[in-house]
Amino acid sequence: MKRLFFVIATLFFVAAQAHAATVAWHTESEMVQKASGIVRGSVLQAMPRWEGGLIVTDIKIQVARVFKGKGLTGRNALTMVQLGGTLDGKTLKVSGNSSYQVGEEVVLFMEPSGSDLVEMGIGAGKFVIDRHGPQPMIKRELGGVAFVRVTGKVAKPIARPEIAAPENLSSFETRILGYLNR
Repeated sequence: MKRLFFVIATLFFVAAQAHAATVAWHTESEMVQKASGIVRGSVLQAMPRWEGGLIVTDIKIQVARVFKGKGLTGRNALTMVQLGGTLDGKTLKVSGNSSYQVGEEVVLFMEPSGSDLVEMGIGAGKFVIDRHGPQPMIKRELGGVAFVRVTGKVAKPIARPEIAAPENLSSFETRILGYLNR
């Protein structure tokens, strides 16, 4: 019981300090293992709508490549749902959410939430692709979430998770495929 109280208190403290959602930090290989879907694609649209009295936003992605995901192979597009958005003059802001811009090219790590797909770890599953240089580069974009490292039943705050510098897209994709083929 004391451990459970400590975990809850730690999560509350971290979230209060960061003013953001708090999620478990996963290494890249853990993300590949735990994700139900991993795709590369471009944001086609972000459409807010009402669902159960809350605003949610459907993020439509034009799929260029599927790395992982039952039912995703062969699809030209998919829709991922995100809590929050602006609709009818009202805004629901969820601290930690990633932002999505039409035309932006991304690699997304997704997980199920009910019958929908959502970004893994609230704002922790988005990688942005930049094609403006001599070769396409990718970097992880964190949406402002606070992280904890969970070991057994103990969660310890991570002040600054280690994030790799932008890297060649081809190298990143090769590594992701390597994790999947283990």
